[in-house]
Amino acid sequence: MGAEPRELVELAEQLIEDHRAFAEAVQLLEWACEDAPEARWLRRLALCLLKCGRGEDALERARQAIAADDGDPESHDALGLAACDQFLESEAFAAFDRSIELDPTRYEPYFNRAATCFHFGRPAQAAEDFVRSILVEGALLEHRFQYTSMHLELHTADAIVARYPRFRKEARDDGDEALAVLDVVMKYLAHPGKFPKKAPRKLRLRGPLRWTAPALRYIAVWREPARRARGAKLLGLALAASPDDPALRWARVEALRFRKNEPRLRADLQLLSARHRASQEIADAWVGHLLSEGLLELAEKENLGYLDRDPEDWYQRQCRASILEKQGRPLEELQVWNGLVDDHAEDDPGQVEDAEDLSVSRDLYLDRADCLARLGRDREALRDFEQAVRFQEAEFERDQHGMLRIDLARMRRGRFHAEAGRLREALEDMDDCLKSWSDDLHTLEARAQVKERLGDRAGAEADLAEARRLRQERTSPRRKPTGSAADPTPGPPPDEAE
Repeated sequence: MGAEPRELVELAEQLIEDHRAFAEAVQLLEWACEDAPEARWLRRLALCLLKCGRGEDALERARQAIAADDGDPESHDALGLAACDQFLESEAFAAFDRSIELDPTRYEPYFNRAATCFHFGRPAQAAEDFVRSILVEGALLEHRFQYTSMHLELHTADAIVARYPRFRKEARDDGDEALAVLDVVMKYLAHPGKFPKKAPRKLRLRGPLRWTAPALRYIAVWREPARRARGAKLLGLALAASPDDPALRWARVEALRFRKNEPRLRADLQLLSARHRASQEIADAWVGHLLSEGLLELAEKENLGYLDRDPEDWYQRQCRASILEKQGRPLEELQVWNGLVDDHAEDDPGQVEDAEDLSVSRDLYLDRADCLARLGRDREALRDFEQAVRFQEAEFERDQHGMLRIDLARMRRGRFHAEAGRLREALEDMDDCLKSWSDDLHTLEARAQVKERLGDRAGAEADLAEARRLRQERTSPRRKPTGSAADPTPGPPPDEAE
């Protein structure tokens, strides 16, 4: 173009300031960075790319800004936002931590880290960072109400005022204005039709908030966690207002992920997986959903794509084994399980320090044992079942609070014995399972079949009768309790009712 890089950057800033023309600004900033890849311009380019929905490109540019000047705190802010957009949790928090380390007097990294905390489901930590940002700045900046951070005020209002009263003492004089804002927001949420008119003008929230996407997100995700259908409906309204908000879509995935044949779940996951290929959490949810819906061809295509990118991804390797099982390819499936056991399973539970590794090893041995059993290699299968039982016993020994109830290893070994005709061994395993989890329907029904085959008809009838009673108890509609004592959670305001 013949223009100097500085002139291109100034023109880009003018386009953003006057017209919010981010796409045009991106082109100018890219030209400027080609000639002079300075950290300040690279980080500006990264932020503009985020506005254009180009998260992966933004992440690359933010990393280039860090490479150009690792001591620039604002570049670390840009990297944190880009990493958050791509669901790279550890990189996002590391970037904001570094920004604060470089300059602890700026409110932005605290504010951005708070938003990232909400993005990854950490409301308590977000509340603390939000208060820190206010105290560092000295007052809540008015411009914070003019862009998409409104949900942050809503979340933190509930978290701080309702759950963190200690901040009232710690904030002292320089936090009075911040706490006043939070009180105003809390009153608004409690009575959205009666916004407190006495609130100072500079503290008033701008625009009709009642059905904005942030307010709906707040109600659906934090106020309606137990009522998934209502939460999904509210999130649908929010997505109608902000269809490109990935956090909203992920929230609706969480609300719908246990439904079968749910078209919105598939659509949301498909969009998220297309935009956030780098997110392991989304990749896992997407392939897992396709498998659960029986969409085997598409599941295999996506699974192989993720494995091409990361051949060591253990969850995708497990999905690969499940796909091969459903395709009736047990020898190839066994190769996958062999690799997973070699890479991730321990040999001796006594040498395992992390309790999580005990359950991982147990499950891998169980899955390989099932595959070996389908191949008719009973001796090897029994060896893996025995190994899984050892890890299960180690889990129970470390369970100080008695939270573990399901003896998964003995349950599956018992069924293996039953299928092989070793009925006494099967009965012994199932008895042990039901000692720790007496209301397990499937094990009760399986034990009834074993007792029937052993000639114990009375015992079989008793198990089946107990299973029928439990199933009826779980499936019969429960009468909703009435009165405030029975339901301490306040209902939504009248104008929010469905």
